[in-house]
Amino acid sequence: MFLKLTAKAIFVLAISIPYAHADSEIKITSDIGYASYEDNEGVFGGIGLGLDLNEYLGFQVSYTNYGKVGPTGESAVEMPGVETSSFALSSHLNWPVLTDFSLFGILGYELLNIEGVSTAGSLFQTTVYVDEEKYAFMYGVGGSYNLTNNIEASLKLVSHDSDNLITGSFGLAYIF
Repeated sequence: MFLKLTAKAIFVLAISIPYAHADSEIKITSDIGYASYEDNEGVFGGIGLGLDLNEYLGFQVSYTNYGKVGPTGESAVEMPGVETSSFALSSHLNWPVLTDFSLFGILGYELLNIEGVSTAGSLFQTTVYVDEEKYAFMYGVGGSYNLTNNIEASLKLVSHDSDNLITGSFGLAYIF
């Protein structure tokens, strides 16, 4: 399923390139942030590939590893061996406020992979195998600042429609 989603995302980016304006940009992004899901919280990291068609519209394909924070069906305290990651395709609607500063909205769709092995119980231990996929919408807001012509810093707040997963992150992008 992941291969189909990745292939579709790459296809969308590839067919968009001929329609891009002269000011289009390709980006490699990295994020580190803090995730909150019900009773557990923690640090996460992600990487992505983006295409800004112009100063107002962009697309991004990304992978994020939430670790033990995420919609596991149980809290991370009860299922310590279960981890969550996601593959997402999102659009970014940009509003250039200043020459080097923009506000943006994020709207996307993600595939959450929830997998791992956990052992529970004190007297009679039970091993639980989890291998689950969920599709969910994601939406959020953020701001970005061009540090140089090729380096961009951003702050994002994103709500994932997969139960109650909320993320805040700081990111850096290299612009080609």
